[in-house]
Amino acid sequence: MQVRLRLQRYGLTNAPVFHIVAANLKTRRNSKPLELLGKFAPVTNEHGNQLIELNFDRTRYWLGHGASPSKPVLELLASAGIVPPRPDLSKGPKKTPKWHKFTQQE
Repeated sequence: MQVRLRLQRYGLTNAPVFHIVAANLKTRRNSKPLELLGKFAPVTNEHGNQLIELNFDRTRYWLGHGASPSKPVLELLASAGIVPPRPDLSKGPKKTPKWHKFTQQE
């Protein structure tokens, strides 16, 4: 069974709350998860903070057993310090277009 760490959406229309869950890869977004790992509220509160609750032990357990996080969960885990942050590929060397080498040959 392939397990994925992903977000399940709860909350109101303009105030979403996401549950960080371990779920089977082939199930739907809001189906019953294997385990609830934490909560994430992207809407800022009156102090300008976002709420992130996370069970570090169980998250490390699932990552150790081969669970793959989705991209938003990977960013949350990187901000919590559980996994290393993804490298910023936008600052890397740029590829030259294929047509460029043909126009400069003289």
